[in-house]
Amino acid sequence: MQVHFLEPEQYRKFYTALVTDEKGCDHRFFFGIDTPRERALKMLPFSEMDAGDQESEVQILRWLIICNVEYIESTPFFAAILYDQEGQRLDELILPFESYELALLTVRELADRNGVESFELWTSDNRLYVLSLHTAGIAGVIKHASDTTDTSQMVKHNSEILKELYKLTPKPPLPKWRAFLVSILSKLIKQVEGDGRYEV
Repeated sequence: MQVHFLEPEQYRKFYTALVTDEKGCDHRFFFGIDTPRERALKMLPFSEMDAGDQESEVQILRWLIICNVEYIESTPFFAAILYDQEGQRLDELILPFESYELALLTVRELADRNGVESFELWTSDNRLYVLSLHTAGIAGVIKHASDTTDTSQMVKHNSEILKELYKLTPKPPLPKWRAFLVSILSKLIKQVEGDGRYEV
C-alpha cells in the first residue's frame, strides 16, 4: 500500500490522502487541515486497525457546497460555493436572500447544473442546516463560522459590484439631535433599572 498526502491549496479546509492498494486501485480520503499526518495514517481503513477502532472522521472525498446568508450594510444575500471532488472551487453564486426554503432550492439548482446528484453541505446557519437534513441528496453539516469564511470573503470581495447592481445605498449617519436623545434616554433607563443594583 502506498500513501501520498496532497497538500491543500489556498482556502481549502482539508487535505487529501491518496492511497494505492495492492491491486493498484486508488482511493481518496480527506482529513481536516489540522489533523496530523501521523494520526491520519492510523485512521486509514487500510491500516491494521480493526474496523471498530476506526474514527468517523475518515470519509471518502465528495462534492462540497459551502453556503451562508451574508450581509452588505443591512441587506442579506445568499452565497454558495461548489467544490469538486478534488477540492477545487468549481462554481459559485450570490443572490439577494428571500427565504431559507428558496435558498436551499438554489443550492439544489447549483448542484444540478453541474451534474452533482449528492453532496455535503457546510453552513454556519442553523436554519439552513435543519432544512438540509430533510432534503434528499444533501448531507448537511453545521460548522463554526471560521470554517465557512469562504462565503463572507466572496461577498466582501464583490460588495461594490453588488451595491451598484442592486442599488444599495449606505444608511445616513444618525443626526446629532437623535444621538443626544439616545444618550439621555440610555442614562434614564439605567437609573430606572437601579444602576446595576437589581436583576433585570
